[in-house]
Amino acid sequence: MAKVSIIVPVYGVEDYIEHCVSSLLEQTLDDMEFIFVDDHSPDSSMDIVRLLVKGHPREKQFVFVQTPQNGGAGPARNYGLTFATGEYIGFVDSDDWVSPEAYRHLYEAAKASDVDLCYGHAVKHFEDGHHDVEAHNPIVGTGEFTHDRRASFLVNYAAFFTTFIYRRSFLEAASVGFYSSGWSEDSYFLACALFSATSITTIPDVFYHYRIRPNSASTRTDGGKYLTRMAVYDDVMTRAKQTLYEEFKDEVDFLYIKKGILSTARDYVGGVARPKASVLRSITAHLCEQLPQYRRNPYLRRSLSISALLGLMSHCPLLAIQAFKVLDR
Repeated sequence: MAKVSIIVPVYGVEDYIEHCVSSLLEQTLDDMEFIFVDDHSPDSSMDIVRLLVKGHPREKQFVFVQTPQNGGAGPARNYGLTFATGEYIGFVDSDDWVSPEAYRHLYEAAKASDVDLCYGHAVKHFEDGHHDVEAHNPIVGTGEFTHDRRASFLVNYAAFFTTFIYRRSFLEAASVGFYSSGWSEDSYFLACALFSATSITTIPDVFYHYRIRPNSASTRTDGGKYLTRMAVYDDVMTRAKQTLYEEFKDEVDFLYIKKGILSTARDYVGGVARPKASVLRSITAHLCEQLPQYRRNPYLRRSLSISALLGLMSHCPLLAIQAFKVLDR
């Protein structure tokens, strides 16, 4: 059994995948497994991977599989999970890369504390000239995922499921997997993991390098993407109600408000040429349907900026559109 299995879905990344593969070959953790999942890539991405690893001392650690049909990154990761043998599981997107000591530090910290989850931090690299931006998850301590630690994490986490490693036996026992949609499937996975994990630790490393490119799946313009994203977070809410909602209602509701509603609206405005006020009204209406008493949420009442943006979406959606554009400059 490998110490860590890394799952990499591959589709149309021949211009970027060499950097990804090279960073995995340079890992200082010895016993690893790298599962490259070909999601019927239309280019030479998989050929590049095979060429890079041929004859390398790590060659036998690389596993190549192909999905039954193209289904997107989420289903590809789920397919890769069925082949994984590692004690812990990590994920890397095929246009990103990781620092050399990433998985040694993560694995050693996870083993030292015998935890379900261990995480570090990421840096976003923009190809359009923006400065790189670090993204840090909160530090909540090591050991049992206590009520206070989980509450703090649910309210403050920055996502980036790729900055975690997950105990494989935990993922299997809790039936944690990726959503089948092409949007926000990673957000669903991480939320489900955070709902069910019993222990957690962290490392201080900013090790995951997330490439923001104009034509990637996460940035591709799609005027209907917001509907899928809201559906994903509706299912996040369903999952919460099956696990911990009674104990963490305020935290889960605030998570839904921030990521299921506000981030959805912001992504919509930034992803279409001419955003419509009617769409922001419909997103707000969906919030009211799901959480009729959302204005009473204690975390929302403490966040003046989020409250103000929700107010603009509800009463002055044209101003809300301008506000989101300013925030994304």
